[in-house]
Amino acid sequence: MRLPHGERSRQSDRPGHVLPVTFPELFGLPVVVDLRTAGRAVGVSIGTAYKLVHANAFPCPVMRLGHRYKVPTAALIEALHIDRIPVYEEDVESGAAFAERTA
Repeated sequence: MRLPHGERSRQSDRPGHVLPVTFPELFGLPVVVDLRTAGRAVGVSIGTAYKLVHANAFPCPVMRLGHRYKVPTAALIEALHIDRIPVYEEDVESGAAFAERTA
């Protein structure tokens, strides 16, 4: 999974184990993602993701571009029923500190 510069994806140390995508990772994704990343977001392995695509049962639209599958991040977020960006405590604290410095 490609993340913004300087951020690293969490990797599982257990073969076949899929680590779920976190909210910060999800909202840092590019406009389209590969099928492996989309599968992680919905909690399935790449093998299961391919099976769902071939059965026309992946939970959101999947585009086939040549030999690759891509998933629009907006459709993935909608399929996960996430309709707004969450607010994190650290962001609130940073915002409050910024407001104090500029007041």
